[in-house]
Amino acid sequence: MNREILFRAYPSGDARIAVTVSGHKNIAIYGSLEFVISETVGQYTGLDTDIKSTPIYKDDIIKFDNGNVCFIGRVDKECGAWGIVANNIPLDRQSDNFISFFEIMWDLGTSDMILDDIVPYVEVISNIHENPELLEASE
Repeated sequence: MNREILFRAYPSGDARIAVTVSGHKNIAIYGSLEFVISETVGQYTGLDTDIKSTPIYKDDIIKFDNGNVCFIGRVDKECGAWGIVANNIPLDRQSDNFISFFEIMWDLGTSDMILDDIVPYVEVISNIHENPELLEASE
Protein backbone atom coordinates (compact mmCIF):
# COMPACT_ATOMS: atom_id res chain seq x y z
CA MET A 1 0.00 0.00 0.00
CA ASN A 2 1.37 3.39 -0.98
CA ARG A 3 0.25 6.51 0.81
CA GLU A 4 1.54 10.00 0.28
CA ILE A 5 2.96 11.58 3.40
CA LEU A 6 2.80 15.32 2.87
CA PHE A 7 3.91 18.24 5.01
CA ARG A 8 3.37 21.98 4.78
CA ALA A 9 5.65 24.59 6.32
CA TYR A 10 6.38 28.28 6.09
CA PRO A 11 9.82 29.44 4.91
CA SER A 12 12.21 31.53 6.93
CA GLY A 13 15.56 32.84 5.83
CA ASP A 14 16.97 32.67 9.34
CA ALA A 15 15.59 29.36 10.65
CA ARG A 16 18.27 27.05 12.06
CA ILE A 17 16.59 23.76 11.28
CA ALA A 18 14.45 22.59 8.43
CA VAL A 19 12.48 19.34 8.59
CA THR A 20 14.12 16.14 9.81
CA VAL A 21 12.75 13.05 8.10
CA SER A 22 14.09 9.65 9.11
CA GLY A 23 13.25 6.05 8.37
CA HIS A 24 12.40 6.55 4.70
CA LYS A 25 14.46 5.13 1.84
CA ASN A 26 13.13 7.43 -0.87
CA ILE A 27 12.17 11.04 -0.32
CA ALA A 28 11.16 13.32 -3.17
CA ILE A 29 11.55 17.06 -2.79
CA TYR A 30 9.48 19.22 -5.13
CA GLY A 31 10.46 22.79 -5.87
CA SER A 32 13.37 24.52 -4.21
CA LEU A 33 14.82 23.51 -0.86
CA GLU A 34 14.31 26.22 1.75
CA PHE A 35 14.73 26.51 5.48
CA VAL A 36 11.45 26.63 7.34
CA ILE A 37 10.18 27.72 10.71
CA SER A 38 10.06 24.37 12.49
CA GLU A 39 6.93 25.29 14.49
CA THR A 40 5.01 25.72 11.23
CA VAL A 41 5.53 22.18 9.94
CA GLY A 42 2.13 20.51 9.62
CA GLN A 43 1.36 17.00 8.42
CA TYR A 44 -1.41 16.29 5.92
CA THR A 45 -4.30 14.60 7.74
CA GLY A 46 -5.27 12.19 4.98
CA LEU A 47 -8.77 13.70 4.97
CA ASP A 48 -8.89 14.36 1.25
CA THR A 49 -10.32 17.87 1.22
CA ASP A 50 -12.84 20.21 2.77
CA ILE A 51 -16.00 21.45 1.01
CA LYS A 52 -13.83 23.73 -1.19
CA SER A 53 -11.38 20.94 -2.15
CA THR A 54 -8.70 22.35 0.18
CA PRO A 55 -6.35 19.72 1.67
CA ILE A 56 -6.48 19.66 5.48
CA TYR A 57 -3.23 19.89 7.48
CA LYS A 58 -2.28 19.96 11.15
CA ASP A 59 -2.82 23.44 12.63
CA ASP A 60 -5.42 24.44 10.05
CA ILE A 61 -8.30 26.42 11.49
CA ILE A 62 -11.51 24.79 10.36
CA LYS A 63 -15.17 25.49 10.71
CA PHE A 64 -17.42 22.51 11.35
CA ASP A 65 -21.09 23.12 10.49
CA ASN A 66 -23.66 20.42 9.81
CA GLY A 67 -26.69 22.68 10.17
CA ASN A 68 -27.28 21.68 13.81
CA VAL A 69 -23.78 21.96 15.29
CA CYS A 70 -21.30 24.69 14.42
CA PHE A 71 -17.87 25.47 15.90
CA ILE A 72 -14.39 26.63 14.92
CA GLY A 73 -11.22 24.85 16.01
CA ARG A 74 -7.67 23.82 15.19
CA VAL A 75 -6.77 20.50 13.53
CA ASP A 76 -4.45 18.34 15.64
CA LYS A 77 -3.64 14.71 16.34
CA GLU A 78 -4.11 13.08 19.75
CA CYS A 79 -3.71 9.41 20.63
CA GLY A 80 -3.22 8.56 16.95
CA ALA A 81 -6.43 10.23 15.76
CA TRP A 82 -6.90 13.44 13.79
CA GLY A 83 -9.50 15.78 15.18
CA ILE A 84 -10.41 19.28 16.30
CA VAL A 85 -9.19 21.23 19.33
CA ALA A 86 -11.71 23.86 20.43
CA ASN A 87 -13.07 25.29 23.66
CA ASN A 88 -16.68 25.32 22.47
CA ILE A 89 -17.32 21.81 21.13
CA PRO A 90 -21.06 21.22 21.55
CA LEU A 91 -20.96 17.45 20.88
CA ASP A 92 -21.20 14.82 23.63
CA ARG A 93 -18.14 12.66 22.98
CA GLN A 94 -15.22 15.05 23.46
CA SER A 95 -12.66 14.68 26.23
CA ASP A 96 -11.16 17.94 27.39
CA ASN A 97 -11.19 20.23 24.38
CA PHE A 98 -10.42 17.64 21.66
CA ILE A 99 -12.82 15.63 19.52
CA SER A 100 -11.58 13.20 16.89
CA PHE A 101 -13.05 13.08 13.41
CA PHE A 102 -14.21 9.52 14.21
CA GLU A 103 -16.08 10.75 17.30
CA ILE A 104 -17.75 13.38 15.13
CA MET A 105 -18.83 10.67 12.66
CA TRP A 106 -20.18 8.59 15.55
CA ASP A 107 -22.21 11.55 16.83
CA LEU A 108 -23.52 12.23 13.32
CA GLY A 109 -24.63 8.60 12.98
CA THR A 110 -22.35 7.86 10.04
CA SER A 111 -22.79 4.12 9.70
CA ASP A 112 -19.87 3.23 7.43
CA MET A 113 -17.30 5.31 9.37
CA ILE A 114 -15.55 6.61 6.25
CA LEU A 115 -13.59 9.72 7.16
CA ASP A 116 -14.54 11.53 3.97
CA ASP A 117 -18.19 11.47 5.11
CA ILE A 118 -17.54 14.58 7.23
CA VAL A 119 -16.11 16.57 4.28
CA PRO A 120 -19.44 18.34 3.51
CA TYR A 121 -19.38 19.81 7.04
CA VAL A 122 -15.74 20.95 7.20
CA GLU A 123 -14.26 24.16 5.79
CA VAL A 124 -10.64 25.28 6.12
CA ILE A 125 -10.77 28.99 6.93
CA SER A 126 -7.06 29.56 7.65
CA ASN A 127 -4.29 28.22 9.90
CA ILE A 128 -2.80 29.23 13.24
CA HIS A 129 0.37 30.59 11.66
CA GLU A 130 -1.35 33.09 9.37
CA ASN A 131 -4.48 34.01 11.38
CA PRO A 132 -4.27 32.93 15.05
CA GLU A 133 -6.83 35.60 15.97
CA LEU A 134 -9.57 33.47 14.35
CA LEU A 135 -9.23 30.94 17.19
CA GLU A 136 -9.26 33.67 19.83
CA ALA A 137 -12.46 35.11 18.35
CA SER A 138 -14.19 31.70 18.52
CA GLU A 139 -13.52 31.16 22.25
